[in-house]
Amino acid sequence: MSVTDVFPAGIGDVEIFNFARQINGCIVTFDQAFIDLSMGVADSPKIILLRTGNILTEKPKAVFQEHKEKIFDFFADPNNTFLEMRLPGH
Repeated sequence: MSVTDVFPAGIGDVEIFNFARQINGCIVTFDQAFIDLSMGVADSPKIILLRTGNILTEKPKAVFQEHKEKIFDFFADPNNTFLEMRLPGH
């Protein structure tokens, strides 16, 4: 699901963060601001931060493929709310 599937254009980070909390969702983002929002929040949604710079839309697939096992472990651990991923080879 994409933010644009649920919210109108221009929705703020706080609204996205709170929505993810309500549905026990996960935020996949390039934006460090979501990590900052999660600090000190006991019921923070899971956040995957992509550290890839400006990339084409097909590149995130390579990131997820490269980190597949890490992602499974991340979702299996209820105490882990943050995962940072980089492009393969970086």
